[in-house]
This record gives sequence, C-alpha cells and structure tokens, in this order.
Amino acid sequence: MILRHVSWMGLLALVACSSQEGDVAEHGAALSQDCPTAPAPRLTPSNLPANICDTPGASALDVPDGPYVYLDGNVPCDAVVAQANGLPNICVRKFSNVSIHGGWKVGGGAPAGHVLAIVATGSFTLDANGTIDTQPPQPQGPGFPNGTGAGQNGALGGGGGGAGYVTAGAAGAGASSDGGAAGSAYGPTTGTQLVPGSRGGDGVGKYGLAGPGGWGGGALQLVACGTMNLSGSVSTKGTAGSSGADHTMMGDSGAGGGSGGTLLVEAAAVTGSGGRLLSVGGNGGDGGCAYSGGLAAITAGSGGAGGTGSSPPQPGTSVSNCSGGGGGGSVGRILIDVPQGTPVPAIASDPPATLGTVATH
Repeated sequence: MILRHVSWMGLLALVACSSQEGDVAEHGAALSQDCPTAPAPRLTPSNLPANICDTPGASALDVPDGPYVYLDGNVPCDAVVAQANGLPNICVRKFSNVSIHGGWKVGGGAPAGHVLAIVATGSFTLDANGTIDTQPPQPQGPGFPNGTGAGQNGALGGGGGGAGYVTAGAAGAGASSDGGAAGSAYGPTTGTQLVPGSRGGDGVGKYGLAGPGGWGGGALQLVACGTMNLSGSVSTKGTAGSSGADHTMMGDSGAGGGSGGTLLVEAAAVTGSGGRLLSVGGNGGDGGCAYSGGLAAITAGSGGAGGTGSSPPQPGTSVSNCSGGGGGGSVGRILIDVPQGTPVPAIASDPPATLGTVATH
C-alpha cells in the first residue's frame, strides 16, 4: 500500500492509493495525479524464460516488401531453451518490435537441430503482403529428417511413404507390395511444445537415383508481448515429395510428402483480418512411367494428397507400366494463445487453430 498526503479544501489528509477510485470520488482529482497506476500485466510466454517480456529487445526488425529475406542463421540466439521428450532445443530471437511487409524465410535461421521462437517485446505486425515460411533457402528441411514419423523408402517401382505427425502418413503405391510404409504418428500432440514435422520416404530410381522425400515443416513460436497483427500468412507446412522420372522399360517412383510442423502464436492481444496460417502435409510425388516406343509416357501413378484439417493424407496410386506414387504427409498443429478473456478475431487456418490461454505476471 502507498500512502499519499493530499491537500483538499485546505485540509491535509493521509489516504491510501490502494483505494484510488473511491478516494478520487471523495477528494477530487488531486489524488489521481498523485497516486500511480498499477502496471499492466506482462505476458509469460510458454516454453520461454518467464521474464522475457520484462525488458525490451535491443533492436527492431523490419522486413520490407519485395523478394524473400532469409533469417541469418549466424546471429547468436538471445537464449536457448531445452525441450523435454527429446525434442529440439529452442533458439530464441528477441526484438523490440517486428514488422513483416514482404516474404521472410526463417528456416535455417537457427543453429542446426534447433527450432525457433521469435519474440517482439512490443508489437508484432504481419501485414497483408507479409509471409513467414519455415522452409529454408537450401533444399533441406528444419523438421526431423528421420525417426518415428519419417516415411519409409519404397522398393524399385514403389513410391515412398508419407511422413506422420498428428496422424500417420499414407503409404506409397507399387505394382505389388513394394510401396514404402507410412510414417507413424508421434507426439506429443497436446500442450505447447514445438514439434517439427518429419521427412517423407524417398522414391527409388531405375538407376538407383532416389528422388528425395518432402521435408517436414518447421516448429515456430511467434510471441508479441504487446499486440500481434496477423493480416498476412505463416506456414509450417510439409513439402511435396519429388516425382519420378520417365525411362524406357520402367520409371522412377515418387517420393512421400513431408508432414506439417507446429505453429504457436502467443500475444497479449491479436488483431488483423485476411490472415492465413498453414501447417498441412506435403503431397506425394507422382511415379514415372515407361516410354512406349520412344513416345510420350502414359498417365503416371499419382502421388497422394497431403493431410489437411478436414482430410487425412492419401496413399499413392499405381497404374500399369508405371512406378507408384508417394504417400501424402500428415497434417501439423496450429495454436493461438492469449490471456484469459481476450477475444481472438477469426483467422483462416488449416488445420483449424486450437485456442488456449497464456499466463501473465
């Protein structure tokens, strides 16, 4: 409790600032000028140091409209947080304010084997032309390359299996049983841990040259200690598996799609319209076919569609004289957390975002 001396009509009164509203009504405006207001609650983001919003970031980040800008992976993390259950460490990058007007690729912007958390201690603005994508500039992925969720490679003529995450992926196709098995579902699929997607199984080539499976989507946490405007798009989707080439006698098989990753958005308030959040699975690649007398290839075996919020991943298909298509990858997760009782505008997301609460202090 803070005590203030207040002069009112020539009298000296000792009042408690803890009952400010009643005292202002009784003693006039002088009290409201002398008594400080309570500080606004600060956000306590999930996964990260509890006091990360208590001090401002050292500098602002502005991504202009235009070609994609890549987050520099050589910049040290402001903090590194370990995750449980064998999940990757979190590299925390902290700014005062963040404004994204163009394309920003954050994949590869952390040390190898880490996932990312981007924190704005003030506002975080993603305008209508702004995009954030976890896929890196090089043909490699931020998700788990192998492991429980990875799709299996097909045998000669069979497509690679799609990667799992929230659900199992879908199997690759072949003329018999030579399609790659789908990757299993793996967890956790509840809570706020940052779980990357997994890689699809490779296709198999006639000459032993395998087409690579799609890479899993990254795991990304976006934090605004103040207001977050989500008018642009954010993607942690899995990528498509490569399609097989056509050859004489036999074509290469298609590769499996990667699974979506995790997107976690936490803010003191969320605004914006027209935004889109995406963490779907990648499609399987089409299978290659045998040329017929040097003419164009016949219709190829198709890769299966990746999983979405409304549809599970689909297996690849196979047709005569063609290698099988790869299976589709599993859908990922999207979460939006705000303080208890704070409204959230309608934001298009696939899969649908899970709404939760974030603590304050």
